[in-house]
Amino acid sequence: MMTSRTCRSVGLLVLCLALSAQAAAQAPASPGKKEMVQKILTLQKAAHEPFAATLAQATVQQLIQNAGQVLHTRVPEDRREALGKAMDEELRAYFKDVMPVLRSSVTKHAAVVIGARLEADFSEPELKQLIQFLESPAVKRYQQLGNDLNGQVAQKVMQEQGKAIEARAKQLDQKLVDLLGLKAPAPAASPAKP
Repeated sequence: MMTSRTCRSVGLLVLCLALSAQAAAQAPASPGKKEMVQKILTLQKAAHEPFAATLAQATVQQLIQNAGQVLHTRVPEDRREALGKAMDEELRAYFKDVMPVLRSSVTKHAAVVIGARLEADFSEPELKQLIQFLESPAVKRYQQLGNDLNGQVAQKVMQEQGKAIEARAKQLDQKLVDLLGLKAPAPAASPAKP
């Protein structure tokens, strides 16, 4: 039978365990863990280029499709090749302008989002497995986080760079309209009041 003194001792022990678990959860990552996370981020940096390219492409994909359709349906055949080349030059200029900005932004936000998640969710032995690129539960777990983390990084990049990229896409749109000899769409007219 437990006495009140025993109950207090057990209660105090449970409280101490709970507080130490909470302190461990809030403790900063060890220097070794931080170093391993930094190494993983460095190794993953090569993946930022295609991710930034995907973001840049996504901002103008519809524009490219529309311009291509107009080129093939409304431009005389004898002008298509020259206009196609001019459009390609404008697209190359667009990507040349936006890729460094997006690449830098992706790298910056990936370090924050992915680094914090790795420090919080992975142990030092798991980080070692990731660094070594072994097929292990840790690598599978990391890969499962990929879409979520890329989505978070993309959201932060677009929050930071979305307006600038959108403005540059509008410039590209106008250049393509000019090259195609089309008029820019007029603003929608307000319905007449009765």
